[in-house]
Amino acid sequence: MFRLTSCLVASVVLWGTETVTHAFADQLVLDQFCFQSPDQTSWSDFAVYNSRGWAQTFTVGIDGRLSRIDIFVSKSAGDSGPAKFTLRPSTSSGAPDPSRTLFSTFIDVETLPDATNASDPLPPTTIDVSEINLNVGVGEVYAIALERIAPTGKPWLLWSTGEPADPYDRGTIFHRPYAENAVWTESFPGLAIDMEFATYVTIPEPSTLVLLAMGAVGLLAYAWRRRR
Repeated sequence: MFRLTSCLVASVVLWGTETVTHAFADQLVLDQFCFQSPDQTSWSDFAVYNSRGWAQTFTVGIDGRLSRIDIFVSKSAGDSGPAKFTLRPSTSSGAPDPSRTLFSTFIDVETLPDATNASDPLPPTTIDVSEINLNVGVGEVYAIALERIAPTGKPWLLWSTGEPADPYDRGTIFHRPYAENAVWTESFPGLAIDMEFATYVTIPEPSTLVLLAMGAVGLLAYAWRRRR
C-alpha cells in the first residue's frame, strides 16, 4: 500500500550487435517511520523557531536509494516564511553531523496546514531527495533536520511527535540553536519521544536484476565473439 512505481528503460546487449530494449519498474518502498496511530488522543508538537531547531535520526533498514522523506508539520496561526530542511549523515556518536549536509531545501510555511484546524493525523509534507542519488545500506544512520533561519519568535512552525506507546527505537531527537556548524544535543535521553516521519527507498524489481545480469553476460559474450 506504500509502494509507488516509476518506469525506467534498460537496454541489454545480446549475441551479435542486436540491442533488445525492455521496460521495467523500480519500486518506492516505505522503510523507516514513526506515525501517530489513528486512535491517538494526545501528542506533542515541538516548535521550530530561530533559537531551536530539531533533528530526528533514523537507521536504514532496507538497502536501496533514499528517494523520499515525509515529515508531519503544521504552522501556528499567521506563521509565514521559509523553514530549512536538511538531510545529514551522523557522527560516530550517532548525532547529526553539523559540518556535513547531504541535501537541503526550503519549505514554504504558508503552504502547511494551520495547527488550529489541522486534521488528525496530519497530511505528510513530502520531500523528494531522489536527485542526490544517495545509496543507503542497512544499519547506516542519518538525520532529518528542520530549522528556521529568520529571527522569528511566535508564531511557530510545529513538528508533531509519534505514538508514545509505540516509540521509534532506531533513532533519537536532537536540538540546536540555528547557527552554522552548531553542535546538535540529544534532547530527551532515556525518554520514548520521537518526531513523526517516514523514509522511502527505491529498490530494483527482481526483473531489473535479471536484466542487468543478462546485460552483463551479453556484453561479455559480445566481447568474446569480437576477439575470435
